[in-house]
Amino acid sequence: MKRRKKKAKKRFFLSFFVFIILIGTLIFYVLDFSKGNSYEVQKTINTKKTDYKHTLINNNIIILENNELTIHMENETNRHTFSGDFSETMLNKVGNMIFVTDIKKQKTYIAELSGDICNEIYFPQEILSIKQDSRGGYIGFHVREKDGTENLIFFDENGMETGSIKGIKDGSIVDYSIDSLENTVAISIITYEKGIKSNILFADIHGQVESGKIFENEIFPAVFLVENGELICVGDKRIIKMNKKKETVWEKRIVADRAEYSFFKKGLVICSSEIGKTNIILLGKDNEIILSESVTGSIKGIESSKSKTILYGDRSLYFVKNSSIEETKLTKDIVWAGLLSNGRVVIGSNNKIEILKDENFIN
Repeated sequence: MKRRKKKAKKRFFLSFFVFIILIGTLIFYVLDFSKGNSYEVQKTINTKKTDYKHTLINNNIIILENNELTIHMENETNRHTFSGDFSETMLNKVGNMIFVTDIKKQKTYIAELSGDICNEIYFPQEILSIKQDSRGGYIGFHVREKDGTENLIFFDENGMETGSIKGIKDGSIVDYSIDSLENTVAISIITYEKGIKSNILFADIHGQVESGKIFENEIFPAVFLVENGELICVGDKRIIKMNKKKETVWEKRIVADRAEYSFFKKGLVICSSEIGKTNIILLGKDNEIILSESVTGSIKGIESSKSKTILYGDRSLYFVKNSSIEETKLTKDIVWAGLLSNGRVVIGSNNKIEILKDENFIN
């Protein structure tokens, strides 16, 4: 009898313990859910699947699903359907034009916001990467010929070639940056002959190389042109700022494995991952640390506009305000996030795109 009573007591306490855990989990979920719904959704756009391509032009949302281009404007939706297989594509913007690149056909279609195709560009080389100017003036295509030679070709928003830098044989282009205000291009090239070397080139948008500087035993995977044609180079050993004369203005010894970098109005955002958290540093253009904070979890992306910088994780939005970071939790998985010209935040989740309305998001 005593053994039966002891077993009954154990079962009772075990059941009670499980009950408490379930209640606690439910309370946490409810609290977290209510916190996540502290925003309003202004508009919802349904998508067929999650692996669509997207870009934003002013307050317009453009998506490419399979071979259908859809332009979601404030009061209307425009579409264009491409023929053939569009399984490997890139979607970019230049000014108010949409660049749709079919990698397999080595062709780029230029579309207006109406959905009409106004120009086409054909590349006889393999397309490796495409990078648009942050100011919206130009776009660069990184291509490789059959003999391994790499080229950079630049176009304006109408698809007119402005210039190119060709014949890079002894190295590989790691990154490049375009500034339409200064009509300047900066290129980071890595070579392995007689040890690792990085060559940082300054050129104009017409392809005329103006200057360059070689760094021994260093790699610069990211370069950002800033005001007055100056350049911030993010390296594996340090971050440096160079002027047009190839002189080092300053350097910062910040080394972070698997770090994410993005340039914004005030400087550079650096996100380095550790177990269970991400360290965020905002490094100003004059080498000052504006902000240094840690957040729980990982950062999936960084987006910046003229007035705002946001970061996002799986279910959190982080807003950079002055010298601090404010977190807003969501109850949905974030695939991507972006900023419209009017300051609204756009969230891309599974099979859905939402424009958020909460005025607390507006700086």
